[in-house]
Amino acid sequence: MGKIKMLLVLLMVLSPAALSAQGGFTLKIKPPVQDANPAGINPGCNKCEWEIFSSSTQDTQDRRIKAMYLDGRFRLEIKSADGSQTQVMIFDNAELYILNPFFKTAALYYITGDEAPMFLLGIFPGLGLKKKDRTVIGREKLDGLECDVISYRILKRVTDMFAWGTATEWLDKNTGRTLKVESITDEAQVPFNGKNITARPVKQTYAAGRVKNRFFMDKTLFKVPQGYRIVDMKKQYEEALEKQKGIKPGKGYEVRKITIPQRKGKQ
Repeated sequence: MGKIKMLLVLLMVLSPAALSAQGGFTLKIKPPVQDANPAGINPGCNKCEWEIFSSSTQDTQDRRIKAMYLDGRFRLEIKSADGSQTQVMIFDNAELYILNPFFKTAALYYITGDEAPMFLLGIFPGLGLKKKDRTVIGREKLDGLECDVISYRILKRVTDMFAWGTATEWLDKNTGRTLKVESITDEAQVPFNGKNITARPVKQTYAAGRVKNRFFMDKTLFKVPQGYRIVDMKKQYEEALEKQKGIKPGKGYEVRKITIPQRKGKQ
């Protein structure tokens, strides 16, 4: 009798209503809205995968990135333009690991540090040094889904400068999932060789493909593989600074502090 009860339970869990034919077992449930994360997006699920379509007017190559999410932890697989290599990033609210399969190393960056966001800025337009004036500006349908449209001001790093811009997000009204994010920087006056030059706006887009909710996921995909050596980049940087103490620049060189003046006007 115990075996029959167990079989009935399995049949209920794996009923057609709970499965999808997109490949593998998927569980169709309404996921909770996630808290803020370093990617600045809401995957709208606890165990899932999807494809990211990322583009920027600064980059000649549009990117297709396989994204996976498991209980607060992300895994990104970014293929090179010719498809011959794949860069893997694993991160959560505390740490970012960049895997190097050739050297069997994992570079560790801390999310609260200055370096970690730089690796994610090129993928997620909603990342910046500052955000303000976040408001709901309307409601639209995107890919057949009713979305709340959110807009806010954002200070973004563009090559070697910082510029204010406007970011817009499309969030699935039912799940809170981030379907699309666009950011475009303002035209900025940048001092160069004693003159002001105009930096043209930079547009960046994140678009999420159809999500596949997974009933089972391999937890090892979200951890540094066994046999990899973890390289703490903060420690490496601090050791490099310590070695440079007392070293003076050679003849013909001088050390200058670089400051970025705050631009007047719209912020």
